[in-house]
Amino acid sequence: MNSKKIIIVSSIIVVLILSGYLIYSELVPKQPAVTPPVEKIRKEVDFGTFQITEDPNDVVRLFRTKDDEVILTDKENRTLYFFSQDTEGVSNCFDNCAVNWPPLTIKPEEALQVGSGISKGTVSSIKRGDVLHVTYKGKPLYLYKEDKDPGDMKGGNIPNWIVVKP
Repeated sequence: MNSKKIIIVSSIIVVLILSGYLIYSELVPKQPAVTPPVEKIRKEVDFGTFQITEDPNDVVRLFRTKDDEVILTDKENRTLYFFSQDTEGVSNCFDNCAVNWPPLTIKPEEALQVGSGISKGTVSSIKRGDVLHVTYKGKPLYLYKEDKDPGDMKGGNIPNWIVVKP
């Protein structure tokens, strides 16, 4: 009789343990079978979110828009533009043009730091009065005064103005 009780009690314990495991496994979120390496995770965070780089000292940086486009922006993530009337190393946007399309400038003593993913040799500057006008691949860079939010590209629909892409 004792051996029957032991078998019954043991069977009940096994059923309870298995039931508890099944309930627990349904409540706990499932983990991916393979965890990606740390570098892969960083890349997904960097390129899967809105902003690609976050260094506040970057004068020019890459930015991923809501439409998944990568564009060049300034340190405040404002879209940068080329003016089609400019030539390499020469700005042709002054007076009223520069009011609507402010040039991206730095002070002569300011470091021209660029964000990750941008070759430092592609960003330089030209003299513009007492400041330096930042260039990308030799062409002057501008902002558009109507772009209010990070990644806005309202100036991209205006003739002669081109959103800068790497």
